[in-house]
Amino acid sequence: MGDDQGHPDIGPLGLEASLGDWQRIRAALLYMGRDLQHRSFAVSAERRPLLWEEQDRCLALAERVDHLMQAGAHGPAAGG
Repeated sequence: MGDDQGHPDIGPLGLEASLGDWQRIRAALLYMGRDLQHRSFAVSAERRPLLWEEQDRCLALAERVDHLMQAGAHGPAAGG
């Protein structure tokens, strides 16, 4: 999965990034998810589910990026 320069595919976005870039994107998404969880303690009960929903989306996307990186590391275009 990826091209001949070690860039993993990202589907219809066509975004090319190095493995290090994807690792930073994943780390940022995980950080954002944790930050949203911490912020949820300071908001009203009405807003809390919205933050949790966004947290879940960030963590799910981080997991997708992780799977993408793993697939790229085991494919013919592995490298960075």
